[in-house]
Amino acid sequence: MAPVYFVNYYLHNKDNDGWAFKVVGKYNTETAAEAAYCDELGSKIDNPVYDVGVVSVTDSLNHNIVARSWDRSVEPEPNNE
Repeated sequence: MAPVYFVNYYLHNKDNDGWAFKVVGKYNTETAAEAAYCDELGSKIDNPVYDVGVVSVTDSLNHNIVARSWDRSVEPEPNNE
């Protein structure tokens, strides 16, 4: 059986301390899954509501194809130069 590919996300909402998570879609080709991944990442990573997140592509054989995570929950220390 050929693998299928899943686009997923896990996002922390800093305003209500809740988590959003979803399998966005199932795809028959890695190329189609990666295109959907790029769309999801683009819509989630710059959203100021989410301070921590992961968007990924996995397959039905438990392989991680591609993933991007971010953590803006800790404020960077100011540069006092």
